[in-house]
Amino acid sequence: MLTAALFASTPIRSAGSKYFDDADRSLMGGASADAAGPAEKGWIAVKAAGPADPGFLEGVAAASRIFAVLGRDLRAEAIYTEAQALCDTPARQTVKLRLQYMLAGHLIRGSQYVKAETILRSSLATEYSTAHKSSLYVAFLESLAFVREQEGDLDEAEALYRVAIGYPRPDLSGVVVQTMIFGKLNLPLIGEPRTSLAAFYTNHGRLQDAEALYREQLAQGGQTDEERLGAMRQLADFLSVHVSKTEALAIEEQIVGLREAQARATPKAGEFLANERNTLANLEVAAGRAEDAKALLEMELKQAELQHGKNSPEYGYALNYLFENRRYAGDYDAAEKLARESLRRVEANEASEPVDRVSALFRLADVRREQGHVEEADSLRKQGIEINRAAHPLPANTSKFETAESLVRTGKPDEAVQIAREIADGPAQGESSDQFGFQHLAQSMTPDHRAAAAQVASIALSSDERRHSLEDPVFTRDLTDWANFYRGMLGRPDRARDLLVRAEAIVRACCGSASPRLEPVLQERAWLAAAMDGEAAGIRSLERLRDLRAAIYGDNSRQVEQATLDLAAAHARAAAWPAAAKLYLKAVDISTHRTGAFGPEYVQRLDSIATEFLHHGDKETALALTQRAHR
Repeated sequence: MLTAALFASTPIRSAGSKYFDDADRSLMGGASADAAGPAEKGWIAVKAAGPADPGFLEGVAAASRIFAVLGRDLRAEAIYTEAQALCDTPARQTVKLRLQYMLAGHLIRGSQYVKAETILRSSLATEYSTAHKSSLYVAFLESLAFVREQEGDLDEAEALYRVAIGYPRPDLSGVVVQTMIFGKLNLPLIGEPRTSLAAFYTNHGRLQDAEALYREQLAQGGQTDEERLGAMRQLADFLSVHVSKTEALAIEEQIVGLREAQARATPKAGEFLANERNTLANLEVAAGRAEDAKALLEMELKQAELQHGKNSPEYGYALNYLFENRRYAGDYDAAEKLARESLRRVEANEASEPVDRVSALFRLADVRREQGHVEEADSLRKQGIEINRAAHPLPANTSKFETAESLVRTGKPDEAVQIAREIADGPAQGESSDQFGFQHLAQSMTPDHRAAAAQVASIALSSDERRHSLEDPVFTRDLTDWANFYRGMLGRPDRARDLLVRAEAIVRACCGSASPRLEPVLQERAWLAAAMDGEAAGIRSLERLRDLRAAIYGDNSRQVEQATLDLAAAHARAAAWPAAAKLYLKAVDISTHRTGAFGPEYVQRLDSIATEFLHHGDKETALALTQRAHR
């Protein structure tokens, strides 16, 4: 997905960079408690230098990022508030808009859509108050459109995307965005307005509207060569997935022709050509032209050998392209030969990293398995795993936990508890690995050795308290996990409640009353209340969770829909079907609003709710929902 990160300018050192570097070293070294002090010093230095300093925005982003990693969400947001306060003059209006865009992006990455909406609407109000729109105007529109889509308002999202059409793509060279993103995040598509709207249409099944926009963008005049190639690539990708691989193939052949012309004029463009030929070859396989694909990539491999030699990175890239294509085509005999050549290259290269050999072994193992040689495949994979373990040895405590669990299995829980004490008294092995080991050990002790399991839980919590500040929001994750253990595995609800009270207080102090960090705490509270005091008590806690999610994600969001379903199910379990029925129908309304009454998710949701009505004897409503789902 095309995101703001692709357009960000090269980072500039800020007045606080040396302090931020110290904070980052503490974070990477597992000493999170030592990071806040340098971060505050760095921020003081950035504020002292002021908005006129070229590294001001970089300093704002760095300070906020560090506090966010520490879980101090309110402090991370306050950095932006303090920075904007330094820009309350007409001369600093552009800097203030950039800060607002950066803050909105920060909130979106945290899925805090309601807060982000407020920021973005304020920014657009500023844009509308001036005769000329800033270079961020389209980015604000596209970001708000994305937020409204996540909040379940498809009509306003579409309207916002449409407003942006006719304006140039946003210029994000003046803002700083986070480029290191871990995990799978749903982020806005920031770029040419037509393609952003086309992606929105694609997501919601309006394929004809999407295709028309992709073709319209391709037909635009005044595009640079790269812009035109980008429009062709987007159309080809869309056609390949949703319309016709044959049509996509025709466009891809044009792209390759243009890249070949570029490569003749500029040899450095050759790497782009290699990528496009690989894409063309994969499309040829999908379109039933596997032999054409093989010939194309074999030619590419031969050219790489002649121009750069067999030991060159270019030859390695071409070899991998051909291997993946042959595997994709199901030509496992050819793929095997290529995989063996790749392994030989790695083994002959003294500079190869262990990960390179592991990857080569795994590729060959996968092919041999497809050929039916399961024992050889397992042997190759085992070799790769052993190399990985030698290159990246497990933390010392991991083997200690394994020993402790083996003692539990042999009926010696007291000795296992003693090992847990030794681990707790020794040095920590990273931010979370010990807690995971303690939890796994305690679980292995139930239900036969509950007293020992309780001792391990107590040891783990004491160890965690020594390692974390008692106000550290990261600590709340472990508190909540152990509350779940005390409730579900040890049958000690009072201890679970105490842990949850601590966790909730920490989150509210550091992150506010509308923080996603409260969700697991409130969910566990609901389970605990239902277990202790019956379904009615659990329902009250689930209502709090639903309201929290509405405050974070929006009233018609996926998260609120799920919370509404959970509430409905709780009412049904409590024999309060009329209330449950109303909530199930509310969930139907949210799903309809959120999905536009389209897609397999919508159909499955209505079918499952119809089953609930049928189970409770309301055949008429069940039939109506089923017909609505499949019309």
